[in-house]
Amino acid sequence: MTLWILLGLLVGLVVAAVKAGKHRTVRAIDVAGLNFLSPVVRLCYGEEPQKQLQEIGRFIVVPMLTVAAFLVLWFAVSERVQTKSGKLPNPVETWRSAQSIMEFHRRENDKQRAFGLDGEARLAELERVEKRLVEVEQLEGKATRALAKATEQAGQRVEAKVKPVQERYDARAAEVKEAQAQRTQALAQLAESAAKGDAKERDAYVVKVRENLERTSIEKEQLRGLQADVTAIRSVKDRALTAAIAAQTAVAEERQYLTKMRDQLTRDNRNEKTTAEMAKLEQAKQTLYDADEAALARAASGVVRAEDRVAKIEASDYAKPATLPYQVARSVLCVFFGFFLGSAIAIPVGI
Repeated sequence: MTLWILLGLLVGLVVAAVKAGKHRTVRAIDVAGLNFLSPVVRLCYGEEPQKQLQEIGRFIVVPMLTVAAFLVLWFAVSERVQTKSGKLPNPVETWRSAQSIMEFHRRENDKQRAFGLDGEARLAELERVEKRLVEVEQLEGKATRALAKATEQAGQRVEAKVKPVQERYDARAAEVKEAQAQRTQALAQLAESAAKGDAKERDAYVVKVRENLERTSIEKEQLRGLQADVTAIRSVKDRALTAAIAAQTAVAEERQYLTKMRDQLTRDNRNEKTTAEMAKLEQAKQTLYDADEAALARAASGVVRAEDRVAKIEASDYAKPATLPYQVARSVLCVFFGFFLGSAIAIPVGI
């Protein structure tokens, strides 16, 4: 998608250059600070093709290759960097996260819009949401079944990879256990002999004990290495399973979004709640008109509370969370506002 956007901009630039003329286009590019595009415009007019191609290579091709090399390096490094929060995300995972953030922002805007819809627009949107919700519920069932199948197949693939390593571990563990038992028995016999012998025999017994401990330590390290291999195999994420989880999560998130949209178009809709409260207000007024002297004060209080509820609902807004794009836009706006405000004060004072 990004590539198509860049190609579209390039084609648009060529068309604009043809219509506006070389000198105007180059001047506009210089003013905009996009000097790297000047060779493209000049090349379109046939001005020193060899020189323009060299400039394009320096200012466009080389930076693009540098970015590509950085992305490849990012891919390679991300698989090896582990933090407290998990593995370093690669460019694809980062792009998907950005898409998720933008999708969340769009859906919150949809909910905010649905909160204030009324009349035919509300009914049309509700019909669309209900129709899509039925489709998503069917898709969710398929995604759940696909996830179960992918989980089973991933487990089989993992077990197939783990089996030979686990067999080596079990065989080695049995060998170690047998060897340790034999060494323990031999040390017991040497202990009996050393207990009856002199200091030299006891020193020799100490050497054997040390050798046994060192050998035991080596054997434990070997077993830990084999066990680490098993753990490493199990910790590798299965691509098919990861894709199935992502698909199931996306469908579940859409269903949650549509369910909330339906609520914003029905029971949580501002206009619908206002209509319901207005009906209650009319009932409260009728009760007031029919009340006798003893019940008049209570009926009047009921009318006041109903009017307050109507006024509160009419003035209410959707409780939209501060999404990341909203916070970025607000921060940029604050920066520019501060810059212009500072300029408006400092420049006249400086003059």
